[in-house]
Formats: sequence, C-alpha cells, structure tokens
Amino acid sequence: MVRRVSAAVVALAVVLSACTSSSEPVCERTTPPEWSVARVWNEALLDAIRRDFPAPTVHSRNLFHVSAAMWDAWAAYDPDATGYLVTEKHDEREPTPAREEAMSYAAYRILVHRYEDAFGADESLDQFDATMEALCFDRLVTDAEGDDPAELGNRIAATVIERGRTDGAREPTGYDDPDYAPVNPALVVADAGATVED
Repeated sequence: MVRRVSAAVVALAVVLSACTSSSEPVCERTTPPEWSVARVWNEALLDAIRRDFPAPTVHSRNLFHVSAAMWDAWAAYDPDATGYLVTEKHDEREPTPAREEAMSYAAYRILVHRYEDAFGADESLDQFDATMEALCFDRLVTDAEGDDPAELGNRIAATVIERGRTDGAREPTGYDDPDYAPVNPALVVADAGATVED
C-alpha cells in the first residue's frame, strides 16, 4: 500500500513538474528593427492624424503631449535628464527596456484618450492596440501606483491627460472657442443645399 501511494506521489510530481516547466512562448517584436520606440509611436500617431478631420492646432498639441510624455519616461531612467511634467527618477541596471516600456504605456494611454472620439477612431484604436502587441506589451496593465516601467508610463499619461484638462485648450468642451459666434447656420452635410447668410 505504501509503495502504491509513493508511486502515485512520484507520478503526480512528474506531471506537475512537466506542467510548470513548460514555458510560454516568448513574444518577439514585430516593429521595424531600425525604428526606435518613439518612432513607432509617432508613426501610429501620424496615421491617426491622417484619418481624423483636419485640426492642425489639436493635432500639434497631441504630437507635443505624446513627445513630452515619452521624454519624461526616457528621462526617468537617466541621472542627468529632467522630465517636462513628470520628474521622477528610477534606477534600472538595463535602462533601455524599462524606458521603452514606460514610453509605450505613456504614449498608448494618451493616444487612446485623445483619439477615442475622433473620426476614424475604431481604426486608430485598433492600431494603437496592435502597436502595443507588436512591442510585446500588455495593454490591459492599467496600474499607475508602483515603480514598474508600465506603472510609471501609466502615471505619466495620467499626468499629461489631467494637465490637458486645464491648460486652456478647452479639450473637455471639444476645443471650442467661447468667443466665436457663427454668422451662418450649422451646415448639415447629409442634406442637399445650404443657406448662407454671409
């Protein structure tokens, strides 16, 4: 009886060992190898701009905020660089992977926030998701409280997004101009003809 129990325990241990030793497939990046992570995200942003309606000041603001966020993530792992909005410092033995991860989460969160209601949003959001996947980062990681690169990136994005609500661009109200009163009635694009006062 003892031998049967011992044999069963050994067999179970072998099965458990086989299950735990099987490693999951390692993700390999599928972005152009000559592109930096900043270039990857800038290309995704430029594609979203091409899809959206022309709005030069809005799009240039988005380019600036994404660039500033990626700079803050890069600077966090450099002893001499100073961030623009977020000036945290983190020490990593291998700073490049940490930088790329923090930069990606910061860019991703800002882009999703800024383009979720834009023209072509479905395609742009799909591209942002695909970019995270191509860089081997889990877009479902949303924590912003710790010191991991993803958490730092999410925190930088939250800082940029919050600053954008009060920077005078009037993002929460669709970048409207409070002093502008149109002379002509609103144009209904789906209807034929237009009434123009001036």
